[in-house]
Amino acid sequence: LLDRTAEAIAALERAVRHDQHPRAHAMLAGFAADRGDAQEAARLLRAGKVPSDDPRLGGAVWGEIEPFLQRPKAMAERNDPCPCGSGRKYKACHLGKEQHGLRDRAAWLYRKGCRFVGEHMLREHGELAMALVDAAGGSPQLLSQVIDSELIYDLTLEELGGFRRYLERRRDLLPHDERELASLWLLADRSVYRVDETGSDWLVLTDLADDEQVRISNVRGSRLEVGGHVAARLLPVGADLVSYFGYVPVPTSMVQELLDVLNDGDAIAVAETLGRCFAPDT
Repeated sequence: LLDRTAEAIAALERAVRHDQHPRAHAMLAGFAADRGDAQEAARLLRAGKVPSDDPRLGGAVWGEIEPFLQRPKAMAERNDPCPCGSGRKYKACHLGKEQHGLRDRAAWLYRKGCRFVGEHMLREHGELAMALVDAAGGSPQLLSQVIDSELIYDLTLEELGGFRRYLERRRDLLPHDERELASLWLLADRSVYRVDETGSDWLVLTDLADDEQVRISNVRGSRLEVGGHVAARLLPVGADLVSYFGYVPVPTSMVQELLDVLNDGDAIAVAETLGRCFAPDT
């Protein structure tokens, strides 16, 4: 049923009309979040009495929509021409329909993909987490932390094709600009980078796969050393590049091995090799 989104939404709407079913409300709220309608998603979650701390129901949706529940500021005065260029007055066009900028919604789009992984790819996601932790020589306690990390989600989204599957199923629900951005993200590959320069909130990296240099802005808390190497998947957001899972330090002795594994594209092998990057020397 979930493969046929329109039929799924119709069935869920019938369910919530007849009964206060938390699961149905939570699923409908997820579809509303995919559409970018944070207010409707929140209404559905409240109607279904879905708590924000319940990961089995709508906890993930609550976390997504919280930064977007307050509408953006008005773009013009009521009687001014609408900034969209329609020729109509603002009050008759986009007043009350303002949307947060794509730069702000990009992180939300990424979290939508992560939610899809949690709903539809948990077994594969867990296998990647176990492969990484085993290669790192970690414990079951470490696995419980790693399985919810941004790195494992990003591996599932990229190496296991989770984000492509999300886009195939939810493409028609996404706002047009998010749909275009998501299509660009499908072209972004994971790679190994050399750290050329660092600043207070920026990095200059060279992609060792194609020898292309890039500058990364708005980097917080970076402790990377010049001359070192990191693994990252850089996603375009406007004129910027963003790595939503951060940067994994790669020992110099493993740079070529990781490049080869990334080129082969086997998800488990990538997870194991990245796990070895975290393994202690002795």
